Amino acid sequence: MILSDLFAIMSTLVLIIFIFCILCDLVAIKKLDQAGAVVKFCDPEYIIDCKAITRRRRRQEPYLTNLTATTLQPFYNNVTIVVSFNPEKYGDMFTLKIKMCDMIKVKWLEQYLRKYSNVPITCPVPAGSYNMFNMEFPPKNFPMPLPNEDMNLRLLMEVTETKHLISQCEIKLHS
Repeated sequence: MILSDLFAIMSTLVLIIFIFCILCDLVAIKKLDQAGAVVKFCDPEYIIDCKAITRRRRRQEPYLTNLTATTLQPFYNNVTIVVSFNPEKYGDMFTLKIKMCDMIKVKWLEQYLRKYSNVPITCPVPAGSYNMFNMEFPPKNFPMPLPNEDMNLRLLMEVTETKHLISQCEIKLHS
């Protein structure tokens, strides 16, 4: 290997490191703070007793979100979960849509449900009362970086075929 090739490789490596450092400043390497979880809507034909709260146990600990609800019928791929991250400056940045039973096939989603909820990892999900406790947003195992700025997280459940809204919850995330 001649010296010019070595110099080209080193220059490329320095450029990659420089770009990575710039991107680290733009994306949420640090954890976003949660605030103000609110249930905006629950259709009583499908789901009742919907509650959401964001709190922390003690000072200096992060805010965490709890969601509870009671489903009145089994959910399978007739229900789609829609998760949207919406930076306040840019609008809708990232939306994940996944059918209920397909969700448990995605490893990081299945791990998230096991860690933070009592939702059974089965299909269909039977009617019952379900809780999601002490959730972190974005999840530690979330597969992509998010902007390091204030945003809204929207969680929807809708009927897959008709897009009929079953429930909607929103959580503020602060950088």
